[in-house]
Amino acid sequence: MATQTSPQPCWSCRGPIQELAPFCPTCNIIQPPDPTQNYFGVFSLTPGFNVDNKQVETLYRELQQQFHPDRFATKSPTERRYSMEHVTRLNEGLRTLGDPLALAVYLLQLFGHTVNSESNTPSDPEFLMEVMELREALEDLDLSQDDASDSLDNMRGDIEQKCVKEISELNTLFAGYFKEKQSATLDTVAKVVDRLRYHNRFLEELDQREESLF
Repeated sequence: MATQTSPQPCWSCRGPIQELAPFCPTCNIIQPPDPTQNYFGVFSLTPGFNVDNKQVETLYRELQQQFHPDRFATKSPTERRYSMEHVTRLNEGLRTLGDPLALAVYLLQLFGHTVNSESNTPSDPEFLMEVMELREALEDLDLSQDDASDSLDNMRGDIEQKCVKEISELNTLFAGYFKEKQSATLDTVAKVVDRLRYHNRFLEELDQREESLF
């Protein structure tokens, strides 16, 4: 039998607050965000990698209007703080759910899988060799040559194709994980995340090279 969650008291009037209710039904005072609610819950989504971004953006706009700090400018310091906490969480959720790499990392964290987001070195030896070859090709690129811009464009196109492939692979892997719940699948996801993270960083380096070129 499911355990019934007891209503929590409103911080202001002490009236009962049902779980996840953003406002007190008794005094209509804003309540603090529930720290146990993940971003999928915030946007009324079933957890997964294939996110409906239009649904997220629509609800984001609605909730932004509901919690916008301007609505609480004349309220108490506590109400203004809770308003900012809600808006901050909405902004973080929108960024996370709308970015395939950030979303994949977030899902791994939700499932308790260790994520090393700070490492610049890929953990897969085979991919490490590819990384070294890419970096060597970039370092060998002479920006003073007439065809430097075309070379950067070609390199960018290759990396962007790799990113598309990796995002598609993550979609397939997460779909399989939700069906089978195999921890080994998350190990594979983490490797794909490593590759996607590096390729994203490599695209940023290409941006910097293009800026110096022009």
